[in-house]
Amino acid sequence: MLVALAWACPARAHVGSPDTWFEGQAGPYPVRVVVRAPGVVPGLSEITVRVLAGHPMRVTAQPFAWNAGPNGAPPPDVAKPVPGDPQLWSVPLWFMVATSYGVHVTVRPRPRAGCRSRVRSRSRSWRSDSFCSWAS
Repeated sequence: MLVALAWACPARAHVGSPDTWFEGQAGPYPVRVVVRAPGVVPGLSEITVRVLAGHPMRVTAQPFAWNAGPNGAPPPDVAKPVPGDPQLWSVPLWFMVATSYGVHVTVRPRPRAGCRSRVRSRSRSWRSDSFCSWAS
């Protein structure tokens, strides 16, 4: 009984709140994701993704029913940056059926652009080959 009381004190929950949150990694980015469930189904949920470090180029969110998985889900929706907060992204998602859902969040890095120039010489003639490459 004493052990149960010791474990009960530090436990925290969001009892009574329909919201769900996750804090962890999305690829190389630490993120905090909050899913505000709709009041009725079908209805729009609000997904916010806070990127805790770094500056991503794109954030997407894809809802899927627990028994359908990502392959049975609609394509991901693109989140939009929240004005005034460069680390916060938001996207509304439809929940169409009364069931348990998962939300797959993808955070894409900004590509690094690099241009290279290569010059070859043969006796008196010069030839230049230039190309740009993108790495992500």
